[in-house]
Amino acid sequence: MALILAVLTMGVFVAVSLVSELMKKRILPKTVSEGFALQAAVAGLPEIAEPPAVVVLPTAKGSTPRIEGYLVPRSLYYHQGHAWVALQKSGSAVIGVDDFTSKLVGTPDSIILPRVGQRCYQGEKGWTISAKGKCLDMLFPLDGEVVAVNRALLENPGLLAKEPYGNGWLVMVKTRNPKRNLRNLLFGSVAKRWIEESAFALRFMFSGKLGIVLPDGGLPVEGAVDYFSEEDWKELSVRLFTNERTEDDSETTL
Repeated sequence: MALILAVLTMGVFVAVSLVSELMKKRILPKTVSEGFALQAAVAGLPEIAEPPAVVVLPTAKGSTPRIEGYLVPRSLYYHQGHAWVALQKSGSAVIGVDDFTSKLVGTPDSIILPRVGQRCYQGEKGWTISAKGKCLDMLFPLDGEVVAVNRALLENPGLLAKEPYGNGWLVMVKTRNPKRNLRNLLFGSVAKRWIEESAFALRFMFSGKLGIVLPDGGLPVEGAVDYFSEEDWKELSVRLFTNERTEDDSETTL
């Protein structure tokens, strides 16, 4: 027994030393907790810890353009299901929801995220946001494997409303072929026009019903979901978030 304890102690010491050296050389980010890094090192697992907080918006929010009242950072790629993608130098991609979604949902009651290790496919269901008794299913913006989830968001869903482009990120995905997926995402002026069209579609769909939610000349009211009936919310989520396709279309989609 004493021999076994000695071997285990030596193994833990070696693992801690290895992690310490990796962090000094910046192979592991300093924000990764030592507890997780030690667990991964001892178990021989790939790093799937939470990455550093993703700060997409600049410090001065006023420098990020607003389109129809919604913040749309220029550096991001956008999916037509209202998710954003931030490519990382590691080859992974951080995924979150845009300000259009954040304004509609407000502070969620709960968020269901995919599991670490789960395969994801562009255009298929990725996560569910629940608020005010209504659910919103959203789509993965790219293919890959989930390597990290934002546990802080699960514990505090309000981050989605406060920082949709920062600490309110959802998951990190490892994708093998990002260039192919990027062809189906929006960027720059195309993303700007898409947000304009989404805002127009929202007004057109519910003209006369959303005077409180979408005041003329004003910004969208946060937590607008509270003003929708179940029927209206279902119509909105299908038309603006799921991008439903026919069977023939789905067979040819990446």
